[in-house]
Amino acid sequence: ASLARELGLSPRQIDVLNGLLKDLTINEIAQQMGFSHSTVRQESIAIYKALQIDGRTAIADRARQLQLF
Repeated sequence: ASLARELGLSPRQIDVLNGLLKDLTINEIAQQMGFSHSTVRQESIAIYKALQIDGRTAIADRARQLQLF
C-alpha cells in the first residue's frame, strides 16, 4: 500500500484497486464501498493513469510488476 501511495493513489483508489484485482465489476465495487458506479469508474480511470496502463486487462500484470501485492 505504501508504494500505491507513492504512485499518488488515494486510500479510496487503493480500495478500488483491490476490488479490481479481485476481478470485481465496477458495480460490485461500488456496492461494497457505498459509492456510485460513476465515482468508482472515475477512480478506476485515475488508477489506470497512475499505473500507466490502458485498462483493466493490464491491471494485474502491472500491479505485480510494481509489487503492489
